Amino acid sequence: MHLVRFDPFRFAWDLSVAAAERRWAPRVDVINDEDRILVRFEVPGVDAEGIDVNIEDGLLVVTGTRTFEDESTAWVRHELAQGEFRRAVALPDEVDTDQVSATYAQGILTIALPKRPEVLPRKVHVEVAAS
Repeated sequence: MHLVRFDPFRFAWDLSVAAAERRWAPRVDVINDEDRILVRFEVPGVDAEGIDVNIEDGLLVVTGTRTFEDESTAWVRHELAQGEFRRAVALPDEVDTDQVSATYAQGILTIALPKRPEVLPRKVHVEVAAS
């Protein structure tokens, strides 16, 4: 029987390499305001030109790619996730998909999805009848 000495540094290295090779998914916040839904994606290091935002079959779908170095980089440690990502968020029927806007600043992609006017709360004026 051949025994191999456990090397915790090699073990940690193998785990970090395996983690870096997995696809990654940006974290997402969804905020339901009175007149709109805001969806924020945490995508630092992603070029804005490489982000695609689509609405399809009742889903908000965001895809993109994050790369830091070329393939020839001699990594000593590589934990930052990179590669392609895809996130989908189900949209309620009340969203006006024709009025969607997106902004990207400081690594945060913010998508504003206004609600259709007919579903927004509105105040009804009460008239006083003459007696």
